[in-house]
Amino acid sequence: MTKVIAAVVGLFAIGITYNTSAPAAEYPTAPIKLLVPFPAGGLVDTVMRIVVGRLTNELHQPIVIENRAGAAGSIATAVAARSPADGYTIVAVTDSHATNPLAIKNLSYDAVLDFSPIALIGSTPLILTVGKDIPVNSVSEFVALAKTRKSDPLSCGSLGSGSAAHLASELFKSLTGTELNHIPYKGGAPAINDLLAGHIDSMFLSVTVSKQHYDVGALKPLAIAATSRIQMLPNVPTMKEVGIPMKAGYWIGLLAPAKTPSNIIEALSRALEKTISDPTTHRRLADLGFVIDFKNPLEFQEFMRDEIKFWETFVKDNNIHLGVQ
Repeated sequence: MTKVIAAVVGLFAIGITYNTSAPAAEYPTAPIKLLVPFPAGGLVDTVMRIVVGRLTNELHQPIVIENRAGAAGSIATAVAARSPADGYTIVAVTDSHATNPLAIKNLSYDAVLDFSPIALIGSTPLILTVGKDIPVNSVSEFVALAKTRKSDPLSCGSLGSGSAAHLASELFKSLTGTELNHIPYKGGAPAINDLLAGHIDSMFLSVTVSKQHYDVGALKPLAIAATSRIQMLPNVPTMKEVGIPMKAGYWIGLLAPAKTPSNIIEALSRALEKTISDPTTHRRLADLGFVIDFKNPLEFQEFMRDEIKFWETFVKDNNIHLGVQ
């Protein structure tokens, strides 16, 4: 689920929670379990299976993916938080890791303190998309149309309250002074089907699920919420290019339980960096519309703090309802 404007400030003053006093030891010496908090076949699962194919070679041990879907990823993440801090259970997290503390009451873990960051892998940016019958072909035309529809706002679908697509639409509204009627769905398929059928007007989509519809003219991409264009849609401008300073997307990274020894975190991070630098792995991820943006443990920790602080402030200041569970 990243999703921040370029200038996000206000870091927590908390250090990374791994154990630097643990003696160095050979690692790994046994298979590693990777918890994936979403169903098999989804974006996070697909990305991690591509990564694991190469990461296994780098670490010389099998990595077993275990899908534990539910509660916006918090079920698997809670399991990881309670696991031994020995490097043999790690978890993939996405943008929802930063917003679950706002959306889920009595979350059983602290999104920062209960984990040792391994690395950020990258993200899939979201694209402001409209149905083929909406009479606009650019963001400026979309904004102009939205501003004429204040009494009957254009609709904007999402995969649910608090999802990356929902928060992207709220950020877009805030930055452009427009009104959009949020229509939450319980999954991507029904939302996209309604967008295709003209039942909703717009939605922020990833290129992974939308390109096939762009190619046949069933949907129209207006702008990518990223700092640079993507190779799958070279003619679609970024939001920055059209004067809107926003980024939004599904970022993916890896965490270990808090107090995992530093030598283990470093071994995993180095192996992951080598993995995504491999040309074949890089190409396979790019073919999904995934943009590699590796961040080491310290950088990833800072990134997560920024995300959490930004959305906490943004949701509060804009009185956004996240459908607290």
